[in-house]
Amino acid sequence: MNNCQMKSSLDDPERWLVEAMSKLRFGRVEGLHVKDKRPLRYPAPMFVRSRKFTKNEGTRTAEERDFALKAQVSWLISEIAEVGDGIIRSVTVQDGLPVLVDWESRTEL
Repeated sequence: MNNCQMKSSLDDPERWLVEAMSKLRFGRVEGLHVKDKRPLRYPAPMFVRSRKFTKNEGTRTAEERDFALKAQVSWLISEIAEVGDGIIRSVTVQDGLPVLVDWESRTEL
């Protein structure tokens, strides 16, 4: 996937996920359903927020502007496309970016 992809080039479900991770900042997105290679907003995933009391997190508003996607976001979008249909058990988010993905599979890897 092109690392210079812009947020505005994402489809609505992908843009929703990028904005949700940005708002979450630190934590996990759990139980993210995927259908036809796209993240589903419903049934809603669980957002588990983590806070580190020694760090000033500030605020971010990814939904307000267009920007080039970081490589981690592009990799997550590629992983979602690879899953196709299923459930991503957990996406660990640090500073608004995905850093670890766990997905469920009933087939051998």
